[in-house]
Amino acid sequence: MECKVIRTVEEWEQMAEAWNALLRESASHVPFLRYEYLHTWWNTKGGGEWPSGDLAIVAAWEGEKLIGVAPLFFAENREGEPALLLLGSVEISDYLDIIARPKDLARFLDELLPFLAGQVRAGWKSLDWYNLLEDSPNLQALAQAEGAQG
Repeated sequence: MECKVIRTVEEWEQMAEAWNALLRESASHVPFLRYEYLHTWWNTKGGGEWPSGDLAIVAAWEGEKLIGVAPLFFAENREGEPALLLLGSVEISDYLDIIARPKDLARFLDELLPFLAGQVRAGWKSLDWYNLLEDSPNLQALAQAEGAQG
């Protein structure tokens, strides 16, 4: 599995079809995770909710197959601390999550967490992931992956 950071809208646009195909098979298939929705959200930074930020989407591939997506951006959070947040945060989107097939979720997270620590962007202090579904299988998988990473 190879993780890559998507930093430009042009790179992201090239993944639109693969993104939505993965979403259809993912553990959290909600409309707020569709490429079209999040692309529009990013273009307006949530209608101005986030005055600035840098795209930091993490996509994991095996050959030509998209395995997982962490739809992230870097910005100062509400406490003024540098953070990685989910695209769509906070007020406009009802439900957000990472995107992966249930069978690929654990191994995607096992790759994602160390990748976030060293490859995405220097200087972030927290993962502020709002609007996660309470019953998302990703929450338990994320807790297990975090425990394994220490």
